[in-house]
Order: sequence, then structure tokens, then C-alpha cells
Amino acid sequence: MPLFTDCIRFGFSLLRIDGRKIINAGFTRSFGAHLHVAHLAHRSQAAQSPAIPAQHRDTAGTAAVTNVYLLTDAARSLLVDTGPVAAQDLVLSWLADTLPDSSALCVAALRMGEFDSIANMLAVAARFPIKTIFGAQVDGLEWFDVHPEPTSPGALQDAVYQRMSSQAGISLSDGRTVEAVQPLLRLLTTHWLYDPLTGSVFTSDAFSYAGDVGSDGDAWTVSAGSDAITVDDVCRHLVRTRYWWLPGADTRPISEWLEQFFACHDVERICPAHGAVLDGAGVVQRHVELLLAALHRFRAEPRAYPFARAATAAGGKVAR
Repeated sequence: MPLFTDCIRFGFSLLRIDGRKIINAGFTRSFGAHLHVAHLAHRSQAAQSPAIPAQHRDTAGTAAVTNVYLLTDAARSLLVDTGPVAAQDLVLSWLADTLPDSSALCVAALRMGEFDSIANMLAVAARFPIKTIFGAQVDGLEWFDVHPEPTSPGALQDAVYQRMSSQAGISLSDGRTVEAVQPLLRLLTTHWLYDPLTGSVFTSDAFSYAGDVGSDGDAWTVSAGSDAITVDDVCRHLVRTRYWWLPGADTRPISEWLEQFFACHDVERICPAHGAVLDGAGVVQRHVELLLAALHRFRAEPRAYPFARAATAAGGKVAR
């Protein structure tokens, strides 16, 4: 499998929203010659802000990262998600430096209803002609007009939209087909992707609990020597984000699916939409076991998670 290479810091800016500083920084990394990632970081509102619900104040003010991935090949390259609008310039600069000149660009939107997945689609299309867009929705091209002003009229007029399907992979070259997967651990129409060449699985909003922003970006990859995450960490993240509904649910089908997927695929790297990349077969196996343990705990001990019960009683209105 391709080896991890040094990271390159390529951008840093400060944004100010409602009088509070939010850091927006960019780092890129390459895992061998065929997989590249742009980490787009921001810092959340301060914990004392009245906009932060009390149950989230222990994590408020911490840093988070959104990831955009590029699988490159001579014939076609695949961009996995497009990143938030705040990082548009960083994404475009990174693509200009990384996309091979002779390679046609395709885009996979793993979460069609999430802005950090689709918000830069028009900007990317205006700068780099997109050959094919893969997504879950019918009439998918209509989902990308999320800006109040026109980015580039007709930017997508030559793009072909194709619904993502587990029966049909995404071909990048002869002998390299990226597999589309609809996981049981998901919301809405989320997909995963598996690239056999790099041994990478792109898990969207699953496995997104790891990592913190360091000054040099080192914390954005979890390796065997830097993996201190516990089952409690995984459980806490899941119930305080979009998986608040897991405690008390019958999680056995999800666990069985996860075990089968990772048993049938040679995975060297887990690449989530948020948080750190989990790098190395041993790290992957450990985090699959952590997630399975968390799912078992949710089924066996649902009363251990009062926040999730309170959220359910409030109508499920939990901040993502």
C-alpha cells in the first residue's frame, strides 16, 4: 500500500463571525501517488457563548476539521465532497496544484443534503470542467444551486449526473474501480466509497470522532503511535452528534454489517468527512472494534446516556 508522505501547509486565514474569531486553516497531505486530502479546519464558538447549548459547552471552543479527498489517476480523478464555502479558495488552490493535467475530473457527493459536501460544486465546475457527478438523489444537478448569487451560469451544463449505486462502481482507469456502498450506519442517503488501489474507505459522517487541530496538522492523522481514543470517546461523540438515537436501538444489524464489510475488504485507511484520518491496518481494526463496542453498549446500557434520552424527549433537536 502507498506510504504516508509529509504534509504541506498551504493556507491560513482568520474569519470573524458575530464578533467571535473562527479559525479557518488548510493543510494537505498525500498518501502515496493516488490519494490526496485537504483538511479544512475551523474553531467553534467559545463555550461561554449563549448560542451554545449547555450540553455542548464541554466541547465548545474546540477545533474541528472537514475533509475533502481527491483520488487521482491518469484518465479520471475523483473528488470526494467539495468542502464548505468558507474554504472555497483553499479547495480551488489545492485542486489546481494536485489534479493531473490530463485527468478528467469527476465528483462524488456522499451526503447530498449537507452543505459541506456540495456547497462548492458550482465553484469547482466553473474552474475545472466536471465530467461526471455521482450522488444519491434523483435530478441531482438541481441540488447544487445553494448560493444566493450565480457562481457561473451553465457551469454544470456539460456535466453528466449519475445516481450512485452499490451495483455500479466508479471507474477511474482500467483495473481501478471505486466501489459505492450504502452502509447501515447512516442518515438519509449517505454513501461510503472503497478504493482498492489505496485500501481506503471513505466513510462520510461515520468514524468522524478522532483528531484535534495542531499547529502543523500532525493531529489530523491517527496512527498506531498516536491512538489514545477510547470507547467512551466514541460513545460521547455519537450521542452528541447526529447519532443521538442509537442508545436503546437494536444495533445488531448495524454491527453485523460493519463486521462483514471490514472482513470482506482490505482496508488500510479510514477517511471520514470530519476529523482525523485513521491510518494503518492495525488502527483500522482497533477502531472497528471500538465502534462495535459502542454499538453494543448502546443496546445493552441505553440508560447510561441521559443526554440522548433528553434529546429524544425534546423532539430530537440535537445540534450536529
